[in-house]
Amino acid sequence: RAGFAPAGAQCLCTAHDVLLHYGQDGTTFHPQLERQFYAKQFRHTKQDERGRFYVDTYLRDVWDHDQTKPVISQSPERTGYPTQKPLALLERIIQASSNPGDFVFDPFCGCATTLVAAEKLSRKWGGVDLSDLAVKLVKQRIERELGGLLFDVHHRTDIPQRTDVGKLPPARRHAHRLYGEQEGVCAGCQTHFPFRVMQVDHRVPQAKGGTDHYDNLQMLCSGCNLRKGTGTHEELRVKLRRDGIIKS
Repeated sequence: RAGFAPAGAQCLCTAHDVLLHYGQDGTTFHPQLERQFYAKQFRHTKQDERGRFYVDTYLRDVWDHDQTKPVISQSPERTGYPTQKPLALLERIIQASSNPGDFVFDPFCGCATTLVAAEKLSRKWGGVDLSDLAVKLVKQRIERELGGLLFDVHHRTDIPQRTDVGKLPPARRHAHRLYGEQEGVCAGCQTHFPFRVMQVDHRVPQAKGGTDHYDNLQMLCSGCNLRKGTGTHEELRVKLRRDGIIKS
């Protein structure tokens, strides 16, 4: 889907996400509908309470709204979590791919959008996240939106350790490769710096179970690395957005 170009932009923006669907034989799927409005009546149209002519059709491959609300993050929903998805989007996905009473599992539950949507749609649910910020947001959001007195949220404080990576070289050994792949741009503030200013950082810190595995490494400028401290990369992005250093 092509995006619009704001004033001063040099190219079209890429303001969309892609959803991937995986399943086995017998996977639950309920086709979802969207409402298309028309300026005049014709054979298949119906009329809503506002007098508008419409037809309910199968969803296209671009989701921008449902019948009652946009499938975008509304301001009251926003928790400050960098990868938060709209509640309406998760409701649509859960309705399409499960039945009431089914179990919905989110292995990266972040700020609990999937869990809240599953509860509202009468599904059982569970979520996992390594971030302390995620644990805090999950508990706050469940209490605010679902009535916290009805739930007992359990979270583990021991840190699971990976056992499948074998002996890894020191993280610093990857510095030049990481710097090249990031084209010298800090993974935090998105600013270009010379190599001497950049430092190898663990996206998930070692204090929280992160390893020297290459996929867990990135380059941060010294300022962002200091700001991140012992937090995760997601927590750093929240700080940078809060302070107006980055927008998304």
